[in-house]
Amino acid sequence: MIKSKKKIIPVIIVLLIGMGLFYVYGKDSREYTGQVEGILVSHCSEVSGKIVKCPVELGSPVKKGDTVAVVDDTNQRYVVEQLALNLQKAKLAVNNSKVGKGGIADNNYSAAKANYDSAVAVETKTKEDYHKAKALYEQSAISQDALNSAKVAYETAAGAVEDASARMKNVSDRTAGNSAEIDVAVLESQLNQQTEILKKYTITAGCDGIVMSKNYEEGDVIGAGYNIADISSSKERYAVIYFPVDQLDRIKYNQKAAVNLGETSIEGKIKYIDVKAQYTPKEMQSAANRNQESIRVKILLPAECKVSIGQRVKVAL
Repeated sequence: MIKSKKKIIPVIIVLLIGMGLFYVYGKDSREYTGQVEGILVSHCSEVSGKIVKCPVELGSPVKKGDTVAVVDDTNQRYVVEQLALNLQKAKLAVNNSKVGKGGIADNNYSAAKANYDSAVAVETKTKEDYHKAKALYEQSAISQDALNSAKVAYETAAGAVEDASARMKNVSDRTAGNSAEIDVAVLESQLNQQTEILKKYTITAGCDGIVMSKNYEEGDVIGAGYNIADISSSKERYAVIYFPVDQLDRIKYNQKAAVNLGETSIEGKIKYIDVKAQYTPKEMQSAANRNQESIRVKILLPAECKVSIGQRVKVAL
């Protein structure tokens, strides 16, 4: 009996060791080495010129609005300054062309009004003189020539009133003011447009994240469309793993995955499964995908989780 027990004990030990190895092997075969990535956002220049400032460095963190690069804006700044000066002149012209704005138009109107008032006074006087002359002529108190002279004086004064009235109306006419206002509107539009172009000479980060590539340095000459830098956005972060091609039937879109961050574990969802197989990069190999053809799989991480771009993680599937 004792001998039988002695024979059974080694068998049990072997079985326990085998079960332990199976558990460990089975666990490792489903755990994949991953790396945290964000969405790459390209930062391209919309203008041409020489880079005079490029403060970002490869791998450095940036905040939305930080300066990525500055292109020489000397010529564009001159264009904006000249338009601003021309706009000031145009606004002065508007004031000068409008009555009631204290400009030249007010002075011209005052002079025209004085001439008109004077002409009306003369007309009133000559009209009275003409009526008196008619009465005297009917009484044979004056000659025909005297009556004609009074009549001519009155008609001349009446014509002067019409001329003075026309000049006063012309001075107060808004046509010139409207034309000046159109000039102001055109210049304002041009200034706004050129100011927006001026802003494009400073390329700023469009998101929080990490600089993943820096393609140009201070002193380089670039053209419109040149990609200055790529920033990995921290808004959406993914754990990227390489999954064996021959096991694709085990995963699907939106499938949940456990992501081990070291001290804690979080739950993510598969949001991308590549269609092109490739050899698993050495640094991303584990017992689950070593020396196998794999595809890239991206697991979306929760927005509130505290991970960094480039951080290594373990993903269980």
